[in-house]
Amino acid sequence: MKQRILALLLALVAALALVPAVSGSASAAAPVQVTVDGRAVAFSSDLGYPYVDNSSRTMVPFRAVANFMPGVRVEWSNDLREAIFLMDEAPVESLNGKPGYVSVSFNFPIGANYFWEFAQVGAADGSWTDSFIRYWPMDTAAVVKGGRTYAPIRYLAEAFNYTVGWSNSTKTVTITNPHQQYWGAYFLQAEQARGTTRVTSDAVAKRYAQEVVRMTRHDNKVSYQGKATKNGQSVWMFRYHYTYRGTAVYDEFYVTPGGNIYYRTGGSGNYTKWW
Repeated sequence: MKQRILALLLALVAALALVPAVSGSASAAAPVQVTVDGRAVAFSSDLGYPYVDNSSRTMVPFRAVANFMPGVRVEWSNDLREAIFLMDEAPVESLNGKPGYVSVSFNFPIGANYFWEFAQVGAADGSWTDSFIRYWPMDTAAVVKGGRTYAPIRYLAEAFNYTVGWSNSTKTVTITNPHQQYWGAYFLQAEQARGTTRVTSDAVAKRYAQEVVRMTRHDNKVSYQGKATKNGQSVWMFRYHYTYRGTAVYDEFYVTPGGNIYYRTGGSGNYTKWW
């Protein structure tokens, strides 16, 4: 009799132990979904699947989401280990009274608790251009997981001036572009409201210099030379090293607090505005 009772108790304990295990497993396996302008983003084993990280941020594989954002493409900088979202030459109806455009990139350094933006605006006829940068702090970081790059979807969407929602019951992130037809103009309005961050520190100046060299020269051999005074303002001095006809040479350039870059070849002659 005692053996039968013991056997029944053991069977009951085993059965009860299975209940929370099955329930917890089902809950943990509930997939996170993402929609962009009402369309469900298609995730797969090739593209990767979204998940919630330790900071309670929904992390999404870059390329899967970029496929659903019109005009957006994604690139990878192996030198700087940055994943980059780009929007090229979105039209703006009027800039200084002329048709214009805005191009923007959002750069997510892997493992960093920030991402940064580089934007260029100008007249469509090329008569003038301007550029600026912005740094966005985050409470999490972009990561590489399983050979794929993941970033927090809320930060990315809000940087593009999209609206973001979350349904806890369906575990769905909803992303909506409220100004699809005139995205460029509304993006610039949002930037003005946010107050664009110009160059404010050695670290920001160096990142800015690296990125401008990377975008224009497809390289990032930049060395920081310290602070100097040019035209009455304190600037950050750099050198860009490269090889010309088998000889190692460099261009000297500096970054102003306003985000402009002036350079001269070989450290001699007059400076010319580069960016």
